[in-house]
Amino acid sequence: MTSLTQTQTLFPKSLTLLASLVLVRGPYVKPRDVVRFFGIEDRGVITHVGTLINALRKAGLAKRFNNSRPRRYFIKPWVVNRITAYGFRCFRGLPCPHIMDCPIREALKGVVRHDYGL
Repeated sequence: MTSLTQTQTLFPKSLTLLASLVLVRGPYVKPRDVVRFFGIEDRGVITHVGTLINALRKAGLAKRFNNSRPRRYFIKPWVVNRITAYGFRCFRGLPCPHIMDCPIREALKGVVRHDYGL
């Protein structure tokens, strides 16, 4: 499997895992929670979940809760509510009422753009 093909399969999985992690864990998440809650040991998936969370942080939708490792992030409550209600429908081509003005989509667009053609 080439790295491009592998990356194309990791991002949809990472988006789904991040949405599930927010449902299970709440607003305080860290990428390594994927191993703890879902039993996924794939380093690539863990890295991509961390990349997505970091993109949310850079957009101001999450903030780093601690400076030590492993880093934990606090995702703002309204972002958590929107993720739990709608997931990441816009990246899968499903209808979402906030698609035109969604800051979550804008934050993750740069990370996911090359895989989904956005």
